[in-house]
Amino acid sequence: MRLTMSTLIAAALAATLAAAPAKAAEATATSLLFENAHFNTLPDGTVLSYRYERDTVDPTKLGGAFEDDIKLTLGAPGPDGRREIVVQLFSGDRRKPAGPFSQMLGNPLVMLFLEADVNVMKELVGGNPRYMRNKIRAAFRAGGTVEATTVTVDGVEVPAERIRLKPFVDDAHRTELGAFAEKTYEFVVSDKVPGSLVLMRAVTPQLAGTGEPFLQEEIRYVGAAPKG
Repeated sequence: MRLTMSTLIAAALAATLAAAPAKAAEATATSLLFENAHFNTLPDGTVLSYRYERDTVDPTKLGGAFEDDIKLTLGAPGPDGRREIVVQLFSGDRRKPAGPFSQMLGNPLVMLFLEADVNVMKELVGGNPRYMRNKIRAAFRAGGTVEATTVTVDGVEVPAERIRLKPFVDDAHRTELGAFAEKTYEFVVSDKVPGSLVLMRAVTPQLAGTGEPFLQEEIRYVGAAPKG
């Protein structure tokens, strides 16, 4: 298994979150995103496709808006349902190393998304990335808001859960975080969708609170198909 530093960090964050106790008989942000088996009905070789989109009002600092594809290829499940997952993160010159990830029950895109998000904040406002990760962990443990909803996938309406978190809204270092203090994370998951993950979105408003967001990133499920 080939590991990068970001993979190791992501794995550590996932292990910490998964260790957090979930409320009995109740879906929580932690259970939905990190504890549930997201691939248990999918055959070996399934390729899951996602679309990444990034928009910003400040291309000088953030490198401009772009869209690209993400693909996950699933290995065969072991006796406990865990798999190796190969990730193709973007294409062409934008392609970045990611994994492969072994012994996965959950969707590794959640951790990749959060780790990349922390790196952006560190680049723009400085500070300790460990502190930011800890705030995100705490927000997951606190639960944010989880509400039942429906989503339309491949023309079919299916039940889902929508999770919203604002990890930095009451942060003691709001001034240093700038607009990121008001960042909102949104996740939509459904066990009726291959890989469970329907949408991830992180929205950072402008400091003035008006106009287009300072930064918005999202990953949206596109479809699933056999390998090849």
